[in-house]
Amino acid sequence: MTPFTPVANWPLGGQDLTAANEIITSYFEHRKVLGHVPSMYSLLAAGDNAQRVYNNPSWGGDGQGESVFQEMQKWMEDNCGSFLNTTNATSFLTEDKSDFVYFTRTTWQEAAGLNVSAIQFESYRRKVAMVDDWSYGTFLPGDIRGPWCFEDLQKGLNALKRTKCGGWDDQYGWVYPYSEHKYVHWYGYINPPWPDFPTAAEMRATIKAQFDAQEWHYNQAEGYFLISASEKFITSPYGNYELHAERNRLYQSLGLPEVNRKVDIYIFTNSDPNYFDLDGNNLVPDKWTLYRSDDETSETPIILNWISDVAACPLHDGPGAWIQSSQSPYSFPRYVLKWQFSNGED
Repeated sequence: MTPFTPVANWPLGGQDLTAANEIITSYFEHRKVLGHVPSMYSLLAAGDNAQRVYNNPSWGGDGQGESVFQEMQKWMEDNCGSFLNTTNATSFLTEDKSDFVYFTRTTWQEAAGLNVSAIQFESYRRKVAMVDDWSYGTFLPGDIRGPWCFEDLQKGLNALKRTKCGGWDDQYGWVYPYSEHKYVHWYGYINPPWPDFPTAAEMRATIKAQFDAQEWHYNQAEGYFLISASEKFITSPYGNYELHAERNRLYQSLGLPEVNRKVDIYIFTNSDPNYFDLDGNNLVPDKWTLYRSDDETSETPIILNWISDVAACPLHDGPGAWIQSSQSPYSFPRYVLKWQFSNGED
């Protein structure tokens, strides 16, 4: 992503066609990633400039009327709440990392360095005369279209860089992964106390071999991240022994807008008193944790590599009597989309 050209470097004193179109292009891409209809405007053409733009002919006007920049101002205030709060690298999660946080108008204004106000258009600086103190609002006929106008647009767009999809609450529609499953469960007698039966170690080895040899099979009813293993010895009345091993792997296709983006995959792990991080994924109970970051692409649909594509049995060789380890979030992954617009702040 290429940074916006600083307005102070615009070669024509704030009237540079190419630099103004950087802002407009980024705005068009921002609309696109939310699935909004295209703007009625197009990029500026030779003969236009960034300070004085004729409005849509169907509206009439004197060239200081409604413009693509005014449309952009309103759109950012109205739609900032569809973007994750990215005040810092992890601020799109609550402090306890149990949920995702979206911008409000106030937090977006603060993050972007704009004027903080609940009144429409007052995010943006304006002046009628250079000697005036700042007032706030949209571009109006007779205003000076100074560099601050375009600086505020750049800052507002820079802050809007991440969205989220996945699960039931998805703004792109219901996103549900394809799931494949491996599962082995055994329950019976062992030696000791039953001398004619295999030992716990022998049964564990048998179950692990069965699991490793098993093929993945389709199981759409369990479209969630799952690694689970348990070993349980019940001392009374008969000395029963139980082994359990289970895995899901997830395959996800995302029909995203054709704009470059990076995809970060987050997994939520439910609290379990017997929780153990079986595969060393560094997942933490009761928190959304970054599982994997994928490379930048504009492909659509994008097919993510298998999530949790480990085929080996999750049972660990343990000391015996009571071992129960599980990693069963029972939630769909969430995908944080870090959009790589043509221009903006990475």
